[in-house]
Amino acid sequence: DRPVVTRSEICQAFWPELNLEQAVNVFHVTKRRLHKALDADVLVHEDGYYMVNPELPIYYDVSEFVDNLMVARSIDNPETKMAAWQRAAELYRGPFLKGHNDTWIQNRREEFVAGYIEVLTEMANVWHERGRDEIALMLLQKGVDADPMNEALRRDLMNLYHYMGRRSEAAAHYQSWIAWLKERNLKPSEEIKAFYEELMAI
Repeated sequence: DRPVVTRSEICQAFWPELNLEQAVNVFHVTKRRLHKALDADVLVHEDGYYMVNPELPIYYDVSEFVDNLMVARSIDNPETKMAAWQRAAELYRGPFLKGHNDTWIQNRREEFVAGYIEVLTEMANVWHERGRDEIALMLLQKGVDADPMNEALRRDLMNLYHYMGRRSEAAAHYQSWIAWLKERNLKPSEEIKAFYEELMAI
């Protein structure tokens, strides 16, 4: 996603298991193959840095996702903000480069999930304020599906169930999550356990 990178950064990202000389050779072979396959220079070199050729007509949904997230964070107009959130939510289609676990991919994956959760939470808050709690519930559930370990989302979801008078569903959600954790030899935090007990006592 970065606009410019050095050759060594590219080699480290894609071929970390190779020494520098081997990685550089693979880099140049790959670069030539891309040029042959697309009949165009995919990468251009300038002042020691490589970048994707700006003349190529490339669409990158990740860039649009990030752009919409930035727009929503930077403006005050409620309708424009909501439109940016909605577009970002539409663009998120699951874990970034699922099946690949290089460090840089994992880092980006976590950033995008966090951005997606931010979008869903903000939209849920707006719909709740408008009295559209079913929509808010749906959005929070999407967030939980994307990030099952996110306890803040779990609290928001149970709070909303309770607010709507659906106490039994809040309890069912919590118990289902506890079962999910047990299957993975995990435990909830003491904070959310206390939150749940307090919520059920109301």
